[in-house]
Amino acid sequence: MNDSPDEGPRPIALLIIAAILAAVIVLFAMRAPSTMASFRGVLEGFGVTIPPTTRMVLNAPYAWSVLAGASVALFAWVAAKSRTTAAERKRMKWALCALVIVAVLAYGFAAYWLYLPIYTMGKVV
Repeated sequence: MNDSPDEGPRPIALLIIAAILAAVIVLFAMRAPSTMASFRGVLEGFGVTIPPTTRMVLNAPYAWSVLAGASVALFAWVAAKSRTTAAERKRMKWALCALVIVAVLAYGFAAYWLYLPIYTMGKVV
C-alpha cells in the first residue's frame, strides 16, 4: 500500500452530505418545469403584470439542471475517493459548502421573484 503520511479514510459524513445534497437538488431540478408552469398559470390567470426578473425565472425551468449536474459530479468525486489526503478532504468540504451556498442563493432568488407578484397582488386587494 502506498500511503502518504496524511492520507486517511474519507469521512463518511462527507459522503452522506454529498448524497443527500445531490438527491435533493436533482429532485428539485426534475420538479422545476412543472412548478414554473404552475406559477406561470397562476400569475397569468390573475392577470398579474409579470416583472422581467420573474419572467426570466419562469423562462428558465431547465437551468436547475446545471446545479443538479454539479451536485451529481461532486457526489461522484466524493464517492470515488475512499482514501484522501487532508488537502483533498479540505477541498471536498469547501466544494460542498460552496454548492450549498450557491443552491440556497439560487433557490432564494427564484422564490423571491416567483412570489413577489403574488404578494404585490395581495396588497392591492
